[in-house]
Amino acid sequence: MKKIALLTLLGFGFLMASAQLDTTIYRHGNKITIQENEDGFNIFVDKEGVESSEDSTALEEIIDKYIEDLYENDSIFNDSDEEVEPFQGTDEMEQFLRQYRNFRRTEYRAHLASFSFGLSNWMADDGDIGNTRNGLLKYNSFEFGWIPFTHTFRLSGREKSYAFLFAGGMGFRFHRFHADKNRCFYVINDRVFQNEPWGDVHYDKSYIATGYFTLPIVVEWQKPFKKTSFYIQAGVETGIKMYGFSFYQYRLNEPKRDVTYKIPLSAINPIACDARVSMGIGAVSIYFRYGLIPLFRDGRGDRVNPVALGVNLHF
Repeated sequence: MKKIALLTLLGFGFLMASAQLDTTIYRHGNKITIQENEDGFNIFVDKEGVESSEDSTALEEIIDKYIEDLYENDSIFNDSDEEVEPFQGTDEMEQFLRQYRNFRRTEYRAHLASFSFGLSNWMADDGDIGNTRNGLLKYNSFEFGWIPFTHTFRLSGREKSYAFLFAGGMGFRFHRFHADKNRCFYVINDRVFQNEPWGDVHYDKSYIATGYFTLPIVVEWQKPFKKTSFYIQAGVETGIKMYGFSFYQYRLNEPKRDVTYKIPLSAINPIACDARVSMGIGAVSIYFRYGLIPLFRDGRGDRVNPVALGVNLHF
C-alpha cells in the first residue's frame, strides 16, 4: 500500500513538473498552449471547442492559421521593444518565446482616403508646361480633391512585416487654370481660344474651371516605420466630368461697373484618365499626376494634357 502511495506521489510530482513547462496565451477568445517536449515545442490551439496540435518554429504561422483575424488586411509581427508581462516557464522556453511573445497586429490600409491640394497645369506634346498658343497659364493654377470612400485588398501574406495592397475609391477633384498675360478664354465655333490683350482692359479674374467625379485604382507597397509607415503607390485615376466653364471678369470705367462672363465649355473631354504616383510617411504624402487623355476634344482646343504636383493629407 505504501509503495502504491509512493508511486502515486511520484507520478503526481512528475505531472506537476511537466505542467510548469507549459505556457498559455489567451488572444481574442483563443487559448494557445506552448509545451516543451523532447523534440522541441508543441503548440496547442483551442478555438471554438476544437483542439489542434502543431509542431512549428514560426508562431506567426500558427496564429494566422487558427486565430480569427481582427482586420481583413492586417499582419502579426514582432515588437521586442514593447514591455509585456513575463511568461512562466524554463529559461529555454523564455529564449524561444522572446522573439514571438510580443504580438502586435498591424492593420494595413492603402493611403487613398485623403484631402489633396496641388499645383496643376497643362503640358503640351513637346513638354512645355503652361505655354501654348491658346493655353498661356499662370503657375499658380491649382487643384484640390477629396477621396472619402476607399476599400483595400491585401495581396501579400499576413505573416509579412510589409504589405502589397490593391485599393479602389471614389472621390472628387476640382481645378482652376488661370490665364496668363492678361488674357481670357473664350469660345468661337465651339473651339476654345485665348484672346490677345486689348485696350486698357485688365482682367481681375480669368480662368477655366473643371470638376470631376473620380475613381482611383492603385497598388501600394507599405512598410512599417517606427510608429508609422512608409509607402509608395502607383495607379490610375479615371474622372467623369461634372462641369467645365470659362470665367472672366473686368471693370469698365465708363460707366463704372464689373463685367462678368461665365461660358460653359463642351469642348472639354467628358472623361479624364490620369496616371498617378505618390510616396509618403504616415498621414502625409506627395503626389504627381499626368493626364493620359488630352483636356480638350480633338480640334476644339490646344492639344494639352493636365499635370499636377501636390500634397495628400490622409485620414
